[in-house]
Amino acid sequence: MKKIVTLSLILFLGLQTVHAQLGHTRSEITDKFGNNFYKSGTSNLGEPYVIYKTQDSSATSGSYTKTLGFYFKKSEDGTEYCNEQLIMEPLTELNNWVEYYKGKYEEIGNMKYRDNTNKVIFKVSVIDNHCAVRIWYE
Repeated sequence: MKKIVTLSLILFLGLQTVHAQLGHTRSEITDKFGNNFYKSGTSNLGEPYVIYKTQDSSATSGSYTKTLGFYFKKSEDGTEYCNEQLIMEPLTELNNWVEYYKGKYEEIGNMKYRDNTNKVIFKVSVIDNHCAVRIWYE
């Protein structure tokens, strides 16, 4: 039971931190995560991005390296706002993400969920034998 409570708390706090980044400016994200990027550049769609590697742990996977990607769109005044996020974790985290989203949001496809209140879409998938969570505004 203790493991379930701990895992739920870790997921809740992690999801709140990640979900809160949509709509934030690039400078707000770098203030929070730092300027020591794993990688930064421009996507094939012309969107600037930054990618971080961070350490995390869970009851399911133990200690692991998490990849956080933030993609930005420029507003008319030139400010870059986060419009999409990508989280990559060990494949063992897949069921935790699916169960969390199933219990909280409307399921709109295979491992795809909608937060109707905030107009946010969450897509869980497997990429290169890792759990990938993509989050974007509808």
